[in-house]
Amino acid sequence: MESQQMDVSLSTIAARLRDERKRLGMTQETFAEVSGAKRRTLVDWEKGVSSPTATQLSALGSINVDLLYVLTGHHLGQGICESEQEVTLVRMFRNLSASQKEVVLLLITELAAKN
Repeated sequence: MESQQMDVSLSTIAARLRDERKRLGMTQETFAEVSGAKRRTLVDWEKGVSSPTATQLSALGSINVDLLYVLTGHHLGQGICESEQEVTLVRMFRNLSASQKEVVLLLITELAAKN
Protein backbone atom coordinates (compact mmCIF):
# COMPACT_ATOMS: atom_id res chain seq x y z
CA MET A 1 0.00 0.00 0.00
CA GLU A 2 1.46 3.32 -1.07
CA SER A 3 1.84 5.91 1.68
CA GLN A 4 0.60 9.40 0.92
CA GLN A 5 2.32 12.22 2.74
CA MET A 6 -0.02 14.73 4.30
CA ASP A 7 0.82 18.37 4.90
CA VAL A 8 -0.65 19.27 8.27
CA SER A 9 1.24 22.50 8.91
CA LEU A 10 -0.73 25.43 10.31
CA SER A 11 -0.31 27.36 7.06
CA THR A 12 -1.87 24.62 4.92
CA ILE A 13 -4.67 23.99 7.41
CA ALA A 14 -5.27 27.75 7.40
CA ALA A 15 -5.57 27.87 3.62
CA ARG A 16 -7.87 24.84 3.50
CA LEU A 17 -10.10 26.24 6.24
CA ARG A 18 -10.41 29.48 4.26
CA ASP A 19 -11.14 27.46 1.08
CA GLU A 20 -13.98 25.65 2.84
CA ARG A 21 -15.45 28.87 4.27
CA LYS A 22 -15.43 30.43 0.81
CA ARG A 23 -16.83 27.27 -0.82
CA LEU A 24 -19.77 27.48 1.58
CA GLY A 25 -20.19 31.19 0.82
CA MET A 26 -19.85 32.20 4.46
CA THR A 27 -18.45 35.35 6.00
CA GLN A 28 -15.74 35.16 8.63
CA GLU A 29 -18.26 36.33 11.22
CA THR A 30 -20.77 33.57 10.44
CA PHE A 31 -18.13 30.86 10.15
CA ALA A 32 -16.63 31.90 13.50
CA GLU A 33 -20.06 31.98 15.13
CA VAL A 34 -20.86 28.45 13.96
CA SER A 35 -17.55 27.19 15.35
CA GLY A 36 -18.13 28.91 18.69
CA ALA A 37 -15.16 31.21 18.20
CA LYS A 38 -14.73 34.95 17.85
CA ARG A 39 -14.02 36.48 14.44
CA ARG A 40 -10.52 37.46 15.62
CA THR A 41 -9.83 33.80 16.42
CA LEU A 42 -10.96 32.79 12.93
CA VAL A 43 -8.64 35.41 11.42
CA ASP A 44 -5.80 33.79 13.38
CA TRP A 45 -6.80 30.37 12.05
CA GLU A 46 -6.84 31.65 8.48
CA LYS A 47 -3.42 33.28 8.96
CA GLY A 48 -1.95 30.08 10.38
CA VAL A 49 -1.30 31.64 13.79
CA SER A 50 -3.44 29.05 15.60
CA SER A 51 -5.85 26.25 14.73
CA PRO A 52 -9.36 25.23 15.81
CA THR A 53 -9.96 22.73 18.59
CA ALA A 54 -11.60 19.37 18.01
CA THR A 55 -14.87 20.78 19.39
CA GLN A 56 -14.72 23.72 16.99
CA LEU A 57 -13.93 21.42 14.05
CA SER A 58 -16.87 19.22 15.02
CA ALA A 59 -19.17 22.24 14.93
CA LEU A 60 -17.85 23.18 11.49
CA GLY A 61 -18.41 19.61 10.31
CA SER A 62 -22.09 20.02 11.17
CA ILE A 63 -22.40 22.66 8.41
CA ASN A 64 -20.68 20.40 5.85
CA VAL A 65 -17.15 21.71 6.13
CA ASP A 66 -15.04 18.93 4.58
CA LEU A 67 -12.92 18.21 7.66
CA LEU A 68 -10.92 15.51 5.88
CA TYR A 69 -9.82 18.13 3.35
CA VAL A 70 -9.04 20.72 6.05
CA LEU A 71 -6.82 18.27 7.94
CA THR A 72 -5.26 16.20 5.14
CA GLY A 73 -5.76 17.97 1.83
CA HIS A 74 -7.83 15.05 0.51
CA HIS A 75 -11.47 15.70 -0.23
CA LEU A 76 -14.18 13.53 1.22
CA GLY A 77 -15.04 10.93 -1.39
CA GLN A 78 -11.64 10.86 -3.07
CA GLY A 79 -10.81 7.24 -3.68
CA ILE A 80 -14.47 6.31 -3.40
CA CYS A 81 -15.91 8.44 -6.15
CA GLU A 82 -14.55 7.88 -9.61
CA SER A 83 -14.83 11.42 -10.91
CA GLU A 84 -14.99 15.02 -9.80
CA GLN A 85 -18.63 14.96 -10.94
CA GLU A 86 -19.42 12.23 -8.40
CA VAL A 87 -17.62 14.13 -5.62
CA THR A 88 -19.70 17.22 -6.48
CA LEU A 89 -22.89 15.16 -6.48
CA VAL A 90 -22.13 13.75 -3.02
CA ARG A 91 -21.32 17.21 -1.65
CA MET A 92 -24.51 18.70 -3.06
CA PHE A 93 -26.59 15.77 -1.78
CA ARG A 94 -25.25 16.31 1.75
CA ASN A 95 -26.48 19.91 1.69
CA LEU A 96 -30.09 18.91 0.94
CA SER A 97 -32.86 18.59 3.50
CA ALA A 98 -34.12 15.11 4.40
CA SER A 99 -37.20 15.51 2.18
CA GLN A 100 -35.08 16.72 -0.75
CA LYS A 101 -32.78 13.72 -0.33
CA GLU A 102 -35.80 11.40 -0.54
CA VAL A 103 -36.86 13.02 -3.83
CA VAL A 104 -33.36 12.68 -5.28
CA LEU A 105 -33.15 9.03 -4.24
CA LEU A 106 -36.53 8.29 -5.82
CA LEU A 107 -35.43 9.97 -9.05
CA ILE A 108 -32.14 8.08 -9.17
CA THR A 109 -33.94 4.80 -8.45
CA GLU A 110 -36.35 5.42 -11.34
CA LEU A 111 -33.55 6.41 -13.72
CA ALA A 112 -31.44 3.38 -12.78
CA ALA A 113 -34.41 1.05 -13.32
CA LYS A 114 -34.71 2.31 -16.91
CA ASN A 115 -31.14 1.28 -17.77
